[in-house]
Amino acid sequence: KTISDLIKSDNIEAINEKLNLPEKLQNIDDAVQILIDYFGTGRAYFRNSRKSLHQNLFKQRKKDLMHLEIAKPLTDKKVYEAKLEKLLKFLQNKPNDKVLIIAHSKALILKIQRSLTELSNIKIAVFHSDQSLLERDRQAAYFAEDSGAQLLLCTEIGSEGRNFEFCHHLFLFDLPKVPEQLEQRIGRLDRIGQKEDINIHVPYVKETFEDTLCQYYGEVLNIFDRTSDAISSFHQEHKEKINDLVSHEFDTQKLDSIMSDLKEQFHAREEELKAGRNYLVERNSYHHQSSEGILKGILDFESNEPVLPFLQDISEQVGIRCEDLDAESVYFCPQDNMYIPSFPGLPSEGISFATSRDKAMARDDLTLLNWESPITQGALDLMLKTPLGNCVLVKSDQIKSPLMLEAIFTLECVDNMKHQSSLYLPLTPIRVLIDVTGADKTKELPKKFLDQISSPLDREVNLAQIPQDLLKSLIQKSKACTGPRVTKYKEAALEKADQRFQEELNRINSLGLPNDITESQISKTEEIREATLKSIGGAKTQMDSIRLIIKVD
Repeated sequence: KTISDLIKSDNIEAINEKLNLPEKLQNIDDAVQILIDYFGTGRAYFRNSRKSLHQNLFKQRKKDLMHLEIAKPLTDKKVYEAKLEKLLKFLQNKPNDKVLIIAHSKALILKIQRSLTELSNIKIAVFHSDQSLLERDRQAAYFAEDSGAQLLLCTEIGSEGRNFEFCHHLFLFDLPKVPEQLEQRIGRLDRIGQKEDINIHVPYVKETFEDTLCQYYGEVLNIFDRTSDAISSFHQEHKEKINDLVSHEFDTQKLDSIMSDLKEQFHAREEELKAGRNYLVERNSYHHQSSEGILKGILDFESNEPVLPFLQDISEQVGIRCEDLDAESVYFCPQDNMYIPSFPGLPSEGISFATSRDKAMARDDLTLLNWESPITQGALDLMLKTPLGNCVLVKSDQIKSPLMLEAIFTLECVDNMKHQSSLYLPLTPIRVLIDVTGADKTKELPKKFLDQISSPLDREVNLAQIPQDLLKSLIQKSKACTGPRVTKYKEAALEKADQRFQEELNRINSLGLPNDITESQISKTEEIREATLKSIGGAKTQMDSIRLIIKVD
């Protein structure tokens, strides 16, 4: 707890005093890393909390408690009609807003659907367990479309695993009797990617079990306003009290007394959990600046290197039909005259992709297309690891040599330590361009320039017409050209790895652990270091593809 308090306060002076290190720490981030080493958080698991994540990732919850005036005696029919009237007025007043209703039973949502269909022309999507997965996907997609359904009616099956962050109105036609279930319902809207505040509309009848649940959820657990880690354990301890209140006749005095006690106890439980949090781990579990840098790098790469043109080009070459569904989605389907029997990641019935992450999250019938998609990885493997596409012939009238050979080599670690050594020497492409005399023209003619001045051949060329001895000679010379660059890449990787392992050895020595533990850790680190350096030194080069540029007059 003392360490947690120091971390929370960002008190670098107090941390320096606590650690009593030979050299004073200058900033809180260095202190966090030292404390992690000293107090060994490796066995503590901590999932990022909303509070520690960036505040803009989640929107606010806003409750709208709708008190229903119903003449006594109360009947189920009167209550249903009163709620239906509230719902209908709300939908008519918000014609451009999407609304989600999650109810406990299929019978209830089908009843609401029939009633609304009779009383209005509101577009409705329905989602329940008796539907096939395909039909559920279609209904969810209909709700997600801008011109689609205004209202989605679904059973509790819709509160698990489905995301509707494009919608910001949840209408609770009924209230679940378990808070975790209510949290699940709200959680369909309260997600990363939600652009608006979440409005939770709760029609209820006063002095009934619904009034009891509203007070319990709203005033004790505060579910309508925020989420809490204490809800589940607290409800398990006190559910008998709540069930007793719900199942018996409404008693205002008894309810007020119990709710007051529960409110104090829940607050105490939250404070207890808060005090017991390992803030050292929490501080180290999320780094906003680093995360922002990674996110920017991903977005910049996706913007500068879009994957769709790459796949469209390959599709055209191998015989895959590609259709634009709209500005942000595309359909790929294999054709009978495909150049290869099958294409990795492409099912026989085809597949629809969204090029926008937001659209893919909103549409369950669309799969996000990016550089990590199976179809993209399959295309890359085809180009890099099979004969397909490893030799290309083009023509140009802007080169001096009658024939030029451009080769792409890859340098990578290949032994059983490659998972470690690739941190310092990742798969590295090496381009070599030589003319017919064997002269190195790599720097003189960049790839982008060659791409601009070259075009596909307008007639077939028999490679046998090119002297085989000449081709073999050019290939051998291109391999020789990679030597200095391979040496340079390996030396840089070895230096980087050696420096990193030396830092790790210094860190182990500085921890002040018992001698036997220190010696054991140093021995293990040295062993990994030697194996990693050996793996980097033994990295291999391989020719992956060649392009022959033929001069035309």
